[in-house]
Amino acid sequence: EFAPDMMFYQSAVDVLATDKLGKLSLTLEGCKARDAFVLQQAKAANIPVAIVMGGGYSEDIEDVVEAHCNTFRLAQQLFFAELIEEWVAFSARKDKKSNATKVVKVVRL
Repeated sequence: EFAPDMMFYQSAVDVLATDKLGKLSLTLEGCKARDAFVLQQAKAANIPVAIVMGGGYSEDIEDVVEAHCNTFRLAQQLFFAELIEEWVAFSARKDKKSNATKVVKVVRL
């Protein structure tokens, strides 16, 4: 039986069509779909994930940055959105003048 304690995910973006070294020719949406699949599998199996960036040799640095940001946006949505909302609700009850909503806007990338 395969039961890992954690997953180490190198979310390389040299899979992009704009990458001068990679050959997989994914769009930003395709790269995002790959990340969503990997992260959803980890969440479904209740496996903690360590994500690191890798690759990315596109001429336009914005392609690289956007692809990496997409990975971490997805991770935040899948793994932390509920916790953040709970914290905001708790903080708002605790202190009506809380800055909790400001924190959520920052964390949501």
